[in-house]
Amino acid sequence: MKIENKNGLKIRNSKGKTLRISKCSVLCFIINVLICALLMTGCSGGESSKKVDIDLTEMSATMVYSNVFDMVNKPEEYKGK
Repeated sequence: MKIENKNGLKIRNSKGKTLRISKCSVLCFIINVLICALLMTGCSGGESSKKVDIDLTEMSATMVYSNVFDMVNKPEEYKGK
């Protein structure tokens, strides 16, 4: 396979067949891939996108204990959450 860069991309395989790809089509392809990637990452709505006041899964054992202790002793601050 031989690749030449002259007015675009020219690819020649071992059998001598040539495929020409313009710079514009390569650029359009890259832009489309980036747009698709951005759309897929931005569409991850649902349960995980809701704001959480306290995430016990991200805390150390000491912090979990402290927050649960606070919830037991001051339940009025945590009702409805």
